[in-house]
Amino acid sequence: NASALTRAGAVSLLDLHEGCELVPGRSGHEAVVRSVCRHELCERRVVILRFQCVETEWSLTVTPDHALMVLRQACQRTFRPTLASEVQSGDRVRTQSSEAIVTQVEHGILDTEVTEIQLTDVHGSFFAGDESSSTFVEVCG
Repeated sequence: NASALTRAGAVSLLDLHEGCELVPGRSGHEAVVRSVCRHELCERRVVILRFQCVETEWSLTVTPDHALMVLRQACQRTFRPTLASEVQSGDRVRTQSSEAIVTQVEHGILDTEVTEIQLTDVHGSFFAGDESSSTFVEVCG
């Protein structure tokens, strides 16, 4: 189950609603939930991203068109919105307290529900993760 980081801690995406204030990722941009859309269980293409930060390893499963804030070591100096389908091993992502390295990218098909979060600020971002992990990755809303 995916969750988002609020000032009060991690909250399941299923419990988010319009007006919820999330911890913002991008400086100068709020992360207030404009809408939550739940898509029914069906077979979907997914990208499973595996990360490492210091000695912690974790993963996040997203749809291919979900954007994350990514730094490409070879050709970028700043983090930029990048589709999950374009993320590569060796890329860096921002966490709530530092950076993590993408160690593995798997493309697959799963029977899964999807929760789509849109923010009031289209340039805003927030931190999402798996409830079993205490580390969250900056994603675009």
